Amino acid sequence: MKRVFIVGRGRSGTTLLQSMMAAHSQIYSTSSTNTICDIVGQFQKRTFGRTALTLREKIIDSLQDLRIGLGFCSKKCHSRIKSSQKHPEFSERLDFFLDGYQGSSLKIMIAAFVQAMDSLAVRHEKTLWVEKTALNIGYIDVIERFVPDAQFIHLTRPGCDTVASIFDLVQKHDRWRETYSNSLDRCLDSWVNAVRATQFHCKKQNHRSFLYQDLVSDPEAILMAMCQFVGTEFSTQMIENSVAAATQIVIGNQPWKNGVFTALDKKVESKFTKILSAAQQKAVLQRLESENLVDLTSLRS
Repeated sequence: MKRVFIVGRGRSGTTLLQSMMAAHSQIYSTSSTNTICDIVGQFQKRTFGRTALTLREKIIDSLQDLRIGLGFCSKKCHSRIKSSQKHPEFSERLDFFLDGYQGSSLKIMIAAFVQAMDSLAVRHEKTLWVEKTALNIGYIDVIERFVPDAQFIHLTRPGCDTVASIFDLVQKHDRWRETYSNSLDRCLDSWVNAVRATQFHCKKQNHRSFLYQDLVSDPEAILMAMCQFVGTEFSTQMIENSVAAATQIVIGNQPWKNGVFTALDKKVESKFTKILSAAQQKAVLQRLESENLVDLTSLRS
C-alpha cells in the first residue's frame, strides 16, 4: 500500500489538491483526521514554532521532546481522538484497530492510524491513500519515524495571500479566532513555520514541493508530476471530477472550504489588500522580507 501525506499551512490550497487526488480511480482519501496531532500533542510549538522564554516553559518543552523521543503519546490523546471531527467511516476503522487500547505508545497508536487508512483503501479497492491534515506539516519527523515508507507532497502559497486568508477567517469564525489568538502575528508565525518545514524536508527523495499558483494555472502539468512521484498514472478525472470528490472529503460545517465545490478558477484572488489595513500590510511584508521568504520559487520540485 502506498501512503501519501499532503502537507502545507491551512489556506494554501491543500483541500483543493486533496479533492483532485481523491478523484483518481486508484486513490483513497478521507476528511482531515487530525489524528497525528491528537496522538503526539505539542500543537503550539509545532504549529507556531513557539520559542520557550521562561525557565518553566523551557523545562516543559524539554520534557515534551523527551516524551516523544521515548515514544510516548500525549496524555490527552485518547480524549482528543474521540472529540475531534472525523469521517464516520474512518472513526469506525480507527476504533477497530485500537481495540480498546488506552496505553501511551506512539508506535501502537500510529500503527492503528495506518491500519485504518490501509483497510479503507482496500475496502474501496484503491492502491494508494492520501491523508491531508494541515497540521501534519509540523509532524513530519514523527510520521517519517513511524511510517517509514510515507511520501509527502508539500503545497505552498505566498505568505501575503495565505496570512491574509487565515486572518480573514480569524475575524469571522470563533474556531479560527481561538486557534490564532486573534493575532496577525500568530498567522504569520504559522505560515513561516510551515515554509521552514518545507524548506528543510523538500530535498529528500520522499518529498516533493509545489506552489499553489502553479497548481491553479496549470493543474494538468502539476498533477502529472505528482502522479509520477507517487507512482500512479495521471487521469483527467482528477480535474474533471474533483468537485464531486470534494463532497466526500469535506464534512461538517466548514464554510471556508466552499471554494472546492466550484469549478477551478485560474484567477487567484488575493485578500491581502482587501482584508488587511495599510499598517498590517506593511508589517506582513517586513516580516516576510526579514525571513527572506518573499520569493518562493526555490520550493518548486
